Amino acid sequence: MTNRMTVFHIRLRAYRLQKGIPVRVLAKNAGMTRAYLYEIEKGKCPHISLDMALSLAEALGVSIYDLLPQQIGVAANSCPNCTGYETAFRSLEARMRDLKTKLTLLAKEV
Repeated sequence: MTNRMTVFHIRLRAYRLQKGIPVRVLAKNAGMTRAYLYEIEKGKCPHISLDMALSLAEALGVSIYDLLPQQIGVAANSCPNCTGYETAFRSLEARMRDLKTKLTLLAKEV
């Protein structure tokens, strides 16, 4: 497991506890089983999908960027070839949420 994923799992659990959200509620709102969320929080699932990470962030009411290591932001600020990384990532996150909403609406029409 990479350090980035370790940080993701730690932050995920910290935000859940800070907001007082029970595992069963977060799991349901993110569209996963309670057992799977436990495994993610324990760091036993190092390769979750971007869609799953977005669902967890949305269910917690935070940006996916909040669940990622701060070093990413530092690297973006110190790397001349990486300027705008945070802005680009947040834009991608917004587009992914819009797409997910549109797909959900389309699925309901079918």
